[in-house]
Amino acid sequence: MVESVVCLKQVFDVSKITIDTDTNKPILTGVPRKISDFDKNALEEAVKLKEAHGGSVKTVTIGETEKLTENLREALAIGSDISYALEDKLFENLDSFGTASVLAGAIKKLEKYDLVICGEASIDNYAGQVGVQLAEILGVPVATYVKKVTQDGNKIKVERALGLVTEEVELELPAVVTVTKEINEPRLPNLMQIMGASSKPIETWSASDIGLGEGELGADAHKMTTVDVKGVTMERKRQVYQDDDVDKGIEEIAGVLLKGGFVGGA
Repeated sequence: MVESVVCLKQVFDVSKITIDTDTNKPILTGVPRKISDFDKNALEEAVKLKEAHGGSVKTVTIGETEKLTENLREALAIGSDISYALEDKLFENLDSFGTASVLAGAIKKLEKYDLVICGEASIDNYAGQVGVQLAEILGVPVATYVKKVTQDGNKIKVERALGLVTEEVELELPAVVTVTKEINEPRLPNLMQIMGASSKPIETWSASDIGLGEGELGADAHKMTTVDVKGVTMERKRQVYQDDDVDKGIEEIAGVLLKGGFVGGA
């Protein structure tokens, strides 16, 4: 049996974000939110482990319960047994370490867990820090960039995708892993699963419920400060070559590419 906890983040759908051309800042008004893509892979892997070995899947998410409900119901439909919404004024504007502290507080309150699964990173900030910081706070081993998980008694064997190299690691449970998109293909819940999700529980916990206060989560506790968020401006040089002599035109274009260092010479 595997008692899994999946950390989910609700993010803006980045494919729907536009940039204000005057300020170069993202326009977030009216942009829908969804479960971060990598976190869906984390949830899918937890459900697959439950199907193969038994156990349970719990999800924990930081945010306002009312705004989270639709996404939490989606997680329940996919296969989570219970969802926990972590909601408190102190949970606003958290940095990565603050987020890891809140998630760790909730996981400690759950008492029994074998495996905590996070996405490799969130699709908004893509910092990739929460998983490793969470493991440090919980005092358990961690493996990042995991593309395969195999349970072996009270241990798991994982494969880590490290560029051109795959590393195999064995971890004693409890442990934390962060997973890549290549680990699986997240399922789409069917109608019966969606309907069944409405009867599964969603619990809301505050900072005091998980034993945290201003000292652990306030501005003074931040390890990192986001100064600004702006869109990336990409300028492209547009050159058009027109010549009735095709061979001459190709030679001219090739010369420009060689001169600009875009291609290597023979």
